[in-house]
Amino acid sequence: MPNLAETPKAAAPAAGAPSWQSTEPAELLKLLETEGGGLTQDEAQSRLARYGRNDLPAKKPPTLLRIFVEQFLDPLIYVLVAAAVLSFILKEYTDAGFIVLVLLINAAIGTYQESSATKSAAALQAMLKTMAKVIRGGQEVVLDASLLVPGDLVLLESGDRVPADMRVLSAANLTVDEAFLTGENIPPLKQPGVLDAGTALGDRTNMCFAGSRVMTGRARALVVSTGLSTEVGRIAKAVAGGDNVKAPLIQRMEKFSKQLTFIMCGLVVVLGIVCFFRGMALQEIFLTAVALAVAAIPEGLPVAITVALSIGMGRMAARHVIVRKLPAVEGLGSCTCIASDKTGTLTHAQPKVKKIVTFSNNDEDECLRLAACLEEHFPHSIANAVVNEAVKRNLNHEERHSKVEYVIAHGIASSVDNEKVVIGSYHFVFEDEKCIVPENETEKFNSLPEDCSHLYLAKAGVLIAVICIED
Repeated sequence: MPNLAETPKAAAPAAGAPSWQSTEPAELLKLLETEGGGLTQDEAQSRLARYGRNDLPAKKPPTLLRIFVEQFLDPLIYVLVAAAVLSFILKEYTDAGFIVLVLLINAAIGTYQESSATKSAAALQAMLKTMAKVIRGGQEVVLDASLLVPGDLVLLESGDRVPADMRVLSAANLTVDEAFLTGENIPPLKQPGVLDAGTALGDRTNMCFAGSRVMTGRARALVVSTGLSTEVGRIAKAVAGGDNVKAPLIQRMEKFSKQLTFIMCGLVVVLGIVCFFRGMALQEIFLTAVALAVAAIPEGLPVAITVALSIGMGRMAARHVIVRKLPAVEGLGSCTCIASDKTGTLTHAQPKVKKIVTFSNNDEDECLRLAACLEEHFPHSIANAVVNEAVKRNLNHEERHSKVEYVIAHGIASSVDNEKVVIGSYHFVFEDEKCIVPENETEKFNSLPEDCSHLYLAKAGVLIAVICIED
């Protein structure tokens, strides 16, 4: 974890900053000393020196030497080093040389794998650099997002990643995916306005937060917080302050090393006592006991473990997963339970239409066309899946014009061809809108696939189709 205590500067306005969502826009511009033409280059440089870069602190990548040395920081390795030293003392140079060779091979394999992963991670981070469209000195320029400062005016459009916490000054159909902060998979609509100071994070519709993604529309926004003072920066602080937990493999190796040491010491003591009562010389007893201790140590175990973990790391890399530390591979394999919020489902956030179940002999393509006609008014991942499936089937859903009556988080009510049509969750369609399942088709309704999400489509108060969505 990065050591945030070493960060030299606070990368945003000082503590006690105002409630950004409840401040009037004119007052906000005055507070941040910003005009309609944005900051001048000189002022931006001055604020950059004052607040620091718009980055979260990151550890400096370890050097090759450090990675090599860390390969020896293992309880079993300590035992092998002790065995090698004792072998040299006993002038068993062959055994000592073999143990040293095993240690070097183990360190070389671990160093190669971890250094390669570190380089890959660094290269990936460089590829993910965020750029931002900023108004500086009355002109639109494209900058590295790390150079943003409080008071900058930023232009956002569909596909952009929000580079800092900012207040929306003007917007057109702006929706932003904030699932990583709020847990809500439906991107909220953002718009200018003033909210109460106590408004919850997920309800701050006049704010955009660093790390979120613009799904639709465009906006002009004012940067209010950067770096560690953003909402995601506060999360980074909390995570960095947590305790480091040893991987399961490290814990088991420590336990095994202690058990091996205790058993070995016990056997050595018993052997020494037996040899003493048999009249052997003390020097001979010592040499025999040390030889037993060295012989009991499994010299090849560290290499076997490292090779097995390296194979696992290679398999993970083939699946486009970068693992920096070898023990992390085993840690992933030791995971027995995943605790998640909301639906308890981890997805790729790329849902697709798996199946369409129709009722009352309605045509499947016609139901999909109708669903796409409604869902295009409410852009989010599930709606995009429905619209994309309609496009895939060459269904021109735009031919059917709809008048949206109202949209809530779990459904849409609309008028299509002068008939009321609703689409959404079970609760919205059947409890809020009081729609019903057609007679004699309850068995079909109760046998819907259980391995996917369901989007219910009803017309004139009667269910006509269920769209099964998988991710």
